Amino acid sequence: MRDRDLVIRDSSEEIDASLRGVTVLYSWQNFEDFLILHRNEDIVHKWIKVCEAAGHFQQPLNAKKHLELLHKHVNPDYEKGKLPFKQLTPELLNTMLANNKAGLQIHSEFATWIGERWSELSENCGSSTPLPTEVQELDQKNIGQS
Repeated sequence: MRDRDLVIRDSSEEIDASLRGVTVLYSWQNFEDFLILHRNEDIVHKWIKVCEAAGHFQQPLNAKKHLELLHKHVNPDYEKGKLPFKQLTPELLNTMLANNKAGLQIHSEFATWIGERWSELSENCGSSTPLPTEVQELDQKNIGQS
């Protein structure tokens, strides 16, 4: 998964060459925007308003400004490189998938890919298989580095 904001700000032939032959799934803004998709509708819409006011959708904010706004308006305890939740639950996944399909300005190809894989799995099982009920522990050391 690659953040589109990096491509916009750091576009170069070297980056393009390094991606030849590789499928890249974009989170259309920052990784933290992808994480926001896991939150309830009120928080997602609040964050979108903050991003609109800051011009984030026209020209992605740099990490420093983005985190400053995130801390001020959504989550003062968020640490870059760490997930803002301890466990990835079926509810969080379903919320993320629903928010990603809602046509919002925050969109993630990675979330779309997850939803498609889940739909394919459900179809192959011959039922509308719900997300697993087990809660998965996440290795926060290796997630969210952007």
